[in-house]
Amino acid sequence: MTEIRYKVVYQSYHDHTYRDGRLVSLFAMGQALTVYRVGQWTEAPYHLRKHGYGLLVFDSVLSAIHYNGKTVGYYIYKCEVQGPIVPIPRILTQDEISYGWRRFRGRPRKSHTRMEWPNGTEMWKRVMLIEEVIQ
Repeated sequence: MTEIRYKVVYQSYHDHTYRDGRLVSLFAMGQALTVYRVGQWTEAPYHLRKHGYGLLVFDSVLSAIHYNGKTVGYYIYKCEVQGPIVPIPRILTQDEISYGWRRFRGRPRKSHTRMEWPNGTEMWKRVMLIEEVIQ
């Protein structure tokens, strides 16, 4: 059975890495930058997968809208997902997400702040964008 979820992405026109309008993850930069293409399966970068992390999606379009708010330039896509990751691992620091654990001696650091995933967040091994729902 096909699992349907919702992914928030933005176009990379203003990104420092790509300026060609690719659909990319919201907060992942550097080594973790994830490019999504409609109709193609996407996985998290290797340095995140090897520590049990995948790609984040929302369980409903309402959760995605609530998270996204009224931010201009972000898009919500309906997507297919495969391989649930349960429970979701802890939230990483921006440095851990973007630059890997190389500078942290190969393993995640404990975050100094207690953060929780937004309501409706799920983590999956593979995500395929199907169609834009909301711009």
